[in-house]
Amino acid sequence: TPAPEWYLPEGTTRAGFDEWVLVMNPNDAGTDVRATFLTPDGVGNTYDFHMDANSRFSIHVNDFVQDKDVSTVVTSLDGADILAERAMYMHTPDGKRGAHCSIGSPRTDTYWYLPEGTTRPGFDEWVLVQNPSDDPAEVRVTFLGPEGEANRIVFTMRPNSRFSVHVNEFVNNLDVSTVVE
Repeated sequence: TPAPEWYLPEGTTRAGFDEWVLVMNPNDAGTDVRATFLTPDGVGNTYDFHMDANSRFSIHVNDFVQDKDVSTVVTSLDGADILAERAMYMHTPDGKRGAHCSIGSPRTDTYWYLPEGTTRPGFDEWVLVQNPSDDPAEVRVTFLGPEGEANRIVFTMRPNSRFSVHVNEFVNNLDVSTVVE
């Protein structure tokens, strides 16, 4: 469902990664849009653009933030309902190849439930947390295995930032779900 603001917590422009944010304006009127790129250090850059009525716009994130993990907030500056998703293509120096795409979320929340995940051999799991607020945020991440809670971490995020949790560092060789609060 279209909304005036979209949150895309996952993304990176590190070596071997090619990130795109794709925006759709399904309305009969044009709209001005801002993409705000959040890095672990805070706002890394912004990009304002105009979208015509019933159009699509592509943003190559690597052109605005280089060699960093990055989250994106996409906002219609005049409140028009739009849609946004993130596409990632990878061919990394260590041989990882692939692509994936994910729609953003039209809202933030204080609880997120991530049922899928594993740290079994050959798998690398990451949980990516976005703080689009002007205030710091204390975050608790709880890892749930087949027999209950497997581990828990707590950290404080900077305002307008993104934080990466490498699950393999906290849970080893286990199918895992994650609660972020």
